[in-house]
Amino acid sequence: MGYLESKFEWAWNCGNKNDIDVYYSWGDNGTLTIQRSHLRKIIYSWRFCNSRDGWIEETRTFELTQPTSNPYTFPMKVAFGKNLGVNQANNYWGRKYKVETVLYIFSGLEEIIDEEYPNIITGCFRRSDPNFNPELQSGCNPPDLSCETVSTICD
Repeated sequence: MGYLESKFEWAWNCGNKNDIDVYYSWGDNGTLTIQRSHLRKIIYSWRFCNSRDGWIEETRTFELTQPTSNPYTFPMKVAFGKNLGVNQANNYWGRKYKVETVLYIFSGLEEIIDEEYPNIITGCFRRSDPNFNPELQSGCNPPDLSCETVSTICD
């Protein structure tokens, strides 16, 4: 056990909301199972930036009521999501973004061990971006514009 894969993806909701949905998760789409000797807690955070909105930051902590050495599946999604630009998705096309994440795992009986799993992802809101997932919003394919070339607050 210990499936610590993480994933960032985004989609365009071209319907009534006309927004961009960004989502970062650990495990299997936010379902995370970890096995450590005396697993105690996790802390997970993200910093998401785009050149229109600036930085968005969020941190969450989940502490087990009792340490466990059995495989433990967390009872909530270990993930973050955000809707950007409701009715204004066109203001994001071609803009760069940056995602900085970290997952901390705390375990141990007497000596506490903390593990750190950081990740940084960069991209651009356009169709050819590798993190764009057209399956999340069927039929909503954004334009494939050039990306910003100037430095932004995210760089």
